[in-house]
Amino acid sequence: TLRVNLTRNIFSEGHCASPFLMTDACAESFDERIGAVSALIPNPSERAEFLDRFTSRNLISSYLSGKNYLQFDYRRTGEQNSPFWMRTYIRMLRNPETDDIEGVMYSLDISQEKQQGEILRIITEREYDLIALIHIREKTVEAVHLGTSLPEAYRRLLPAPGSTHPLTDFRRSAMEQWLHPDDLEEYRKNSDPDHYRPIMDREGRSEFTVRETFPEKGETYRRFQHYYLDGDRDTILVIESDVTETYRR
Repeated sequence: TLRVNLTRNIFSEGHCASPFLMTDACAESFDERIGAVSALIPNPSERAEFLDRFTSRNLISSYLSGKNYLQFDYRRTGEQNSPFWMRTYIRMLRNPETDDIEGVMYSLDISQEKQQGEILRIITEREYDLIALIHIREKTVEAVHLGTSLPEAYRRLLPAPGSTHPLTDFRRSAMEQWLHPDDLEEYRKNSDPDHYRPIMDREGRSEFTVRETFPEKGETYRRFQHYYLDGDRDTILVIESDVTETYRR
């Protein structure tokens, strides 16, 4: 950690678990220390953003605009010049006695967190076409993850993570545009929350598979899985997977 006085551009050392989480450069000012750390960031865009966020002038500007907390993830080099992921935080306040803007800055090695996140991303991308939330009270569906192989017809309704669409209209579009005619009734029944919520109450989950047809993919088999996501059971997690290869074996 570093205790910093941004108004005076000075710092004092705090505790650090590893000497490689900070730099051992002989910096006299806070900005010099930030410059020394930035020299260990090999990626030019990450280095530029680190400097843009953490110089004393820009931190003071951020504080005056109402932001008293900032963080940034970046890769830097450490022992034996090996790269690792770092997350740097700063919390700022105004000293009531001196009127100076001060702060505490600390950094953590988040390499394992980033690695686990990348593993999860690869698995999610390979296994799931769509991960979404169904909000029962609002009667909407909200996209969380859109796989690269998700058909364009889905993307017209849910173009990006965070986008929402009325649930009733989403189900109607599926039945009118891409559901296999022989599976319409099964989809109509099993995609209705009034039908699958009692199943989830008994078994903890609900699952069904139907056929769909898209211009870019032809006929496919899609598996739907529903899970409760919160204690009041008002939010339902829905996971959709293309299981065509399984059914064709």
